Amino acid sequence: MFSTLLFVSPSLYGAFVSRETHLVRVVTLLFSLQNPRSPKNEQQLVMDEIPDDSPSALQAVKSLAAYLSNPLEREEQVQKMKNMLEEPAIGQNATVQLMAATIFAKEGDMVEAMRCCSTMLSLELSAFMVNLLISMDRVDVAEKTLAKMVAKDDDATLTQLATAWVNVALGGSKVQDAMYVYQELGDKYTWTVKLFNGAATCAMAMGRFEDAEKELLEALQRDSKDPDTLHNLAVCALHLGKPATRFFNQLKTLAPKPGAVEKMESLEKMFDAANEQMASA
Repeated sequence: MFSTLLFVSPSLYGAFVSRETHLVRVVTLLFSLQNPRSPKNEQQLVMDEIPDDSPSALQAVKSLAAYLSNPLEREEQVQKMKNMLEEPAIGQNATVQLMAATIFAKEGDMVEAMRCCSTMLSLELSAFMVNLLISMDRVDVAEKTLAKMVAKDDDATLTQLATAWVNVALGGSKVQDAMYVYQELGDKYTWTVKLFNGAATCAMAMGRFEDAEKELLEALQRDSKDPDTLHNLAVCALHLGKPATRFFNQLKTLAPKPGAVEKMESLEKMFDAANEQMASA
């Protein structure tokens, strides 16, 4: 269930716009940074838009862009983020902590990612913490973090999304509550691929695979190469007794390779190895 999310707070840029107005372009570009299929030229554009003398918060954003754009620079960027966190005046910046947590989570270092989020200096950090805790099957602790978000701002979109995540993880009647959240957000703002997938996940959790399929087909119309949509469509197809090969094959064509494909290929290798052992026995 875990997915590393990049939460961008509008307030992050408000303090800089009067001084460096061209950096406002970074706002739009950042939303595409976490897309696994985001072109490298977009990530490069983010880096080009942030000069070396920009505030530390934007330097952290630039570091994340560099981490995502070039695998050879990942070790360097991890160390850079660690160095930034060690500086008292910089390390307590909520945006620096968020960018660092994103990088650490992608590195699989959940301890460091959670340490960054534990300050809860922003709703974004709190929401990321909820996401991390659910991925570790600690829904009980995620509920406590969510309660703090609700106390801070129960109407915030991030709080609503985090509520949906926790409710899905809790299961039972809570799943329907999560479905209401996704429907409300979609109707209030606009239906995105992620919202359709969220609603579909709720439908699948309630055993309503035909409804889930309808939501996912809507998502597919908006982005025919979204890995979450293709993965969930494959799951729905299997439960509905329909061919799932098409969706698996589409997943295999994506770059970078989706986690679901890596897991599937790993299981296939294990099966082949076990089959060879049985044949030679």
